[in-house]
Parts: sequence; structure tokens; C-alpha cells
Amino acid sequence: MKVKKLEGMPAMTMRTEPSRCELLAAFEDVGHTVRWLPGLGGRAIGEVTCQNTQGYLQVGFKKERWLVHRLLWIMRNGSIPYGYRIDHIDGNKLNNQPSNMRLATLAENARNALLRSDNTSGVKGVQWYKRYGKWMAIICVNGRNRNLGYFADKLNAENAVKAARLRLHREFSNNGVGSSHEY
Repeated sequence: MKVKKLEGMPAMTMRTEPSRCELLAAFEDVGHTVRWLPGLGGRAIGEVTCQNTQGYLQVGFKKERWLVHRLLWIMRNGSIPYGYRIDHIDGNKLNNQPSNMRLATLAENARNALLRSDNTSGVKGVQWYKRYGKWMAIICVNGRNRNLGYFADKLNAENAVKAARLRLHREFSNNGVGSSHEY
């Protein structure tokens, strides 16, 4: 493992991702997941695991657990640039098809998030503001919440936040609805 020290920050342990050559020698890309290729002497190099607590597929490789979507990206496209994540366009963490994956910054990946389980309005970016007795529409821009206004009607608040999200988040705009099918 490499230790990286950023100025003014404590040292962080960063592991080195496997190379594309290592992965292509160990795995076969079968669309949404990976399959082991026969190892030297018939022994497996790692073990296939299942979903982690966040819902992503994992695989054991070289005595560490790796997220399958990251390994597939490396196998298909090469290394992942520093500071980038792999975004599932449709929000389905099991859909690792090439057409459903793209590079994204942490902020872009967050913009494409699905509706949170603790959301009580049923609409991403809309909440009941008890003090005014109205629906408040908010959107996160550059790490800060921006108030889009207060609305007597929830549908008007929803339309305001959807229009702002499309204008500001562009291709990473997600109204909280993702794919429901599994792979």
C-alpha cells in the first residue's frame, strides 16, 4: 500500500489498483460482472464474493476486496483518473454494462443519486417547511444548498427543482428515480 501525505493533512493509506493487464489475465468480462479465468495450476487467485452493504458487487483479488464496477472499468478503459468515481447512469449498482458506466467527480456522482430512503415528500429536493406552511424546493450547487423558493403546491415545488436540476446538473441530473431491474 502507498501512503500519500497531502500538505496540512494527515497521511492517508491508498492502495494501488490492479493494472489492466493483471485484470485481463485473471478475469473475463461477461457484461455486468466478471468471471474467473483458470489460474496457474488450476488454483483461483481470489474468491468471488457478493454484494457489499452499499449494494455493489465485490470480488476478492490479491487478498483484497475490490468493487466489480471499478475493475470492469479498468479492464475496458484503463486506469481511473485520480479524483474520479465510476457513476452508474441509471442508478442501478448492479448494472455494470459499459453503456451504463461513466467517469464522474464526487460532486457529479452525488448529483446522480437516487431518492434517499428517509425522504418524506417523495420528491428529491422538496421538503415541507413547517414555519411557512409551504413546500420548499432546494438544490445543491457547488456543495451548498440553494433555496429555489416556497410553494403552496408540492407539484410547483417539484417542477421548480426539476427545471433547476436540468439546467445546473445537465447530464448528471437525476430526479431520484432509477432503474428497478436487477442484473
